[in-house]
Amino acid sequence: MSTSALVRGDRVAATARNVSTLNDLVERYGPLVLAIPLDVTNRGQVVDAVVKTRDTFGRIDVVVGHGSRPALQSSVGGLCDDGVVRLLKTDTVAGLPAPVARDFVRHFAQGSSETKWGRPRLDPSYGTEAEALARLEVEGFVRSERHGSDGVDTWWENTVQGNALSMVTFTPLISRAKADDLLAGAVERARAFNDDPAKLATVVRLRVFGSYVNSDEDRLGDLDLGISVIRRRIISAQEAVDYARASGRTFPDYMHKLFWPIREPYVVVKNRSRGISLTQENPALLDGGWRDVFVADGVTLNIADDWSET
Repeated sequence: MSTSALVRGDRVAATARNVSTLNDLVERYGPLVLAIPLDVTNRGQVVDAVVKTRDTFGRIDVVVGHGSRPALQSSVGGLCDDGVVRLLKTDTVAGLPAPVARDFVRHFAQGSSETKWGRPRLDPSYGTEAEALARLEVEGFVRSERHGSDGVDTWWENTVQGNALSMVTFTPLISRAKADDLLAGAVERARAFNDDPAKLATVVRLRVFGSYVNSDEDRLGDLDLGISVIRRRIISAQEAVDYARASGRTFPDYMHKLFWPIREPYVVVKNRSRGISLTQENPALLDGGWRDVFVADGVTLNIADDWSET
């Protein structure tokens, strides 16, 4: 990952416990590389690395970790190693009550200046905005970039994790028995969907991950499922629209009708359940355990299932 970025001309802060292992990168790419000694289990070193990188390059765009545990261990009680944000209202995020942190980062979804005038974005009883932003950056929820003629103003925007935090709805925990029922229902619906010859898509596999497989807790945030879907055959735009109209559903515009054949299995598998969280991302690429709970059987696939090798 570091080498690919450097070849593109990006600047990289590379870290390692033994910084001498980075000598080859430094010699080859010179000032594009900032070598920093770092033990990811040492929170002080993590903070120092963030500060040194920002001071040297002026900004941090992407953080990539390859360890067996996250480098930035959040204070969020429900932030799991798989990167899925699960929160209770009683949890804290970067020293802020979870609801306060969520509402605060919503101001930075499209980016915002630290010195923005207007209505305060954070109740002063929780400290200054600058202090909160600094803590949130260390936790990986926001990133900063200095700008302005003198470089003293700072532009803040959410990371992917920050945007996930901004959308938290504080869904009540579910029992493992309830998660078992939800999983069985999802698998049954996927199988029934595939058995219907009138459908235009196929659920290739369902892959469960997150707290359901990574912990022994009886109370879970939700049931995390990765879903892989493909079209059964190539269809015309008109056929897709006709298929959508025949479903009896109401669609807000033409594009929603056009993509309904490939979106339908997601809707069917989720079944409007607030306890099921679906993603198209391959859970095998995330930290933490996973396992396949459904794989299409007896279905001829026109293209390769891109999860099959992981």
